[in-house]
Amino acid sequence: MQIVRANYFQHIFMKIFMYTKKKIFIIFIYFVLIAFVLIGVMSSPNKSDTELRVLFSRLYRLGKDTPIIDPFNTETVDEYYLLENLTVGLVRDSSDDLRGYEPGLAEKWWQVNPTAWSFKIQNLKWSDGQPITLNQIKENLLRLKTSNGRHILYMRALKDIYINYELNEILLQFSEPVNSGLIHELSLADSGLLHTNNLKSDWNITSGPYAVSNIDLVSGQIMLKLNEHCPLTRKASYKKIKLFFPQDASEILRSFSEFPFDIHALPPYKFREKPQILIKNAPRSKLSTANLIYFFAFNPDNIQKNSISTRIRFASAFREFPIILPEGIKSNNQMLPFGYAGHLSDFTIKIKRLVSYPEINIKILLPAALKETTLLLDSIRSSLKMVGFATEITFNDSQKFDSTVFAQLYNFKGNQRESLGSWAFLFSEGNGPLSFFRPQVELLFKQVTAVQDENARKNTLLELHIKVLEEVFAVPIAVEPSIVLHSERIKLNRWNLFDLRTRYYEVE
Repeated sequence: MQIVRANYFQHIFMKIFMYTKKKIFIIFIYFVLIAFVLIGVMSSPNKSDTELRVLFSRLYRLGKDTPIIDPFNTETVDEYYLLENLTVGLVRDSSDDLRGYEPGLAEKWWQVNPTAWSFKIQNLKWSDGQPITLNQIKENLLRLKTSNGRHILYMRALKDIYINYELNEILLQFSEPVNSGLIHELSLADSGLLHTNNLKSDWNITSGPYAVSNIDLVSGQIMLKLNEHCPLTRKASYKKIKLFFPQDASEILRSFSEFPFDIHALPPYKFREKPQILIKNAPRSKLSTANLIYFFAFNPDNIQKNSISTRIRFASAFREFPIILPEGIKSNNQMLPFGYAGHLSDFTIKIKRLVSYPEINIKILLPAALKETTLLLDSIRSSLKMVGFATEITFNDSQKFDSTVFAQLYNFKGNQRESLGSWAFLFSEGNGPLSFFRPQVELLFKQVTAVQDENARKNTLLELHIKVLEEVFAVPIAVEPSIVLHSERIKLNRWNLFDLRTRYYEVE
């Protein structure tokens, strides 16, 4: 009897012990998990306190009397993408929205008739907290009609703007029919809402995701602060962006190895030795699809370019006798890369090969960055020699060249969603590399903007591309991907792989 009772109490004790042990273990695991979470929070950067450090390639050109950016003439991709971070238009292109565009200043938009579009405007504020008014939006849109923005085409035909204050709507009335391509144009940085201060090169107050909080030309830095009133910003967006001005090439080469930058979008000609050193030093890199087109454009002041037979002969050198390209860059015969709207599938140009070519002396202009690429330069001379050109190669980074230069090598990255903006940029009067040939495509431009059938519009854009290639307004020769170098602490998953637009508000 005593043995049975002892076994009974022992059994009860073991059950209590095992239950308590299990409970203690659970409590222990619970506290361990809490400790890990706390350690993670303490060690992870708080975006409200941490700044995103960006090495911005263009900033070394900035000086006391030089504006941060000219919103009406963004010459480089870097400048254009910076403007995207400082302004917002009626809409913004987006891969997250089924319409292809997300709300900006407008929450809804619709076509009223072939010559009119309406926009339902959101109640928004400038970065300083002051309300954005309908009249300010109207004034900005009217400004586009006469601006020299290089992507603007549709808004040139703007006739008038009507405001419905009760419904908070704006109606754009045009002098001729316009189609859905208008929405894309209004999504571009050129169409972004500008504060009156921005017109004076003061970006302390903006409509876009960020505003400039400080400029230090001595140390070469610009500080951006998040505009929490902008509809494009998210809770995860960095509160501060620090843009660094590289004073010279040596500072760029020491990035990542000596300076802890978070983002550096490599400029063109990444196949050269120095950019390859940068790529090796960077903790991570993000590669786009092949999107950066290299092409020759003809000097409008050079009489040789007037001969279409000379232009065709020049183009045939690269099509019939392909040049030897560095690793990482591919041969290309189109102005719009694969995967982009307006790309021509299986497109070839038949060229009548001559038995012999009379020799012509020409001078071509290449960027100074290519001065040391001996194999590439020899290959270009060799291909041109095969069709009778005795070629002198000169080097200069200036966009303006003397009348003795026949053709200049350019690089261009268009918009993956819509090609008309790309063509408008390339043919833009005065500044566009193909501006000399603008009269020959003007009719196609009018057809593209006016036609209401979407398939007919796409076919007209393809026709425009074919015309550029067949009549040799430009000679595309190669294409390479864009590369963004970045630190391990950030993610760029929201960036479009086709163009890698440096939208800082989408960095995670």
